[in-house]
Parts: sequence; structure tokens; C-alpha cells
Amino acid sequence: MAQQLAPVLPDAWVAASLAAPSRAAVSVGHARRDYRRVSTSVSGVALGVAAGLEAAAACGNSESGPRNCAGVTVGVGALNAVVGGAVGHFIGRAFRRG
Repeated sequence: MAQQLAPVLPDAWVAASLAAPSRAAVSVGHARRDYRRVSTSVSGVALGVAAGLEAAAACGNSESGPRNCAGVTVGVGALNAVVGGAVGHFIGRAFRRG
């Protein structure tokens, strides 16, 4: 079997027509007014700082733990900041603004 040329695509598939979508295709309605951004940032920072302080205290009180607790503190704080931000995002979506 020999190779064959692909069939010609119809004009509707030309990439130039897809480069700039129409205004009707982009418009999805009004923006949601809720507390997602505020709640994400506040809960992320709060949970990150609280978990970091708790990890520093637990690491400092450990007899067999590392002498330098900075890595543990930053790691636990960053992980819990991400978790807190995700939880805050979902809580902020539940409350409408205005």
C-alpha cells in the first residue's frame, strides 16, 4: 500500500477564522461577585502561619528531631497555606457579595 494524500479540509477549518473569536463567543455574562479572593488569601495566610508556629514548637520540643527546625517550619507552613487557601476558596464561593 502506498501513502495517500489527506483529503482537503473544508473552509470552516481554516485557522485564520479561529484566531480572533467573536465578542458573542467570548461573552459569558456578568462576573461573579463573591469573597473567593479575600477568603483564599486570609485563610491561606492564617492557616500557614498557625501551622508554621505549631511545627516550630513541636520540632523545638522534640528530643530526637533536627537541631535546625527552619525547613520543617517552612515546609509545614507552606503546605498548610495551600490547604487553607483551597478551603478558603470554597468557603468564599458560598457567600455572595452585595
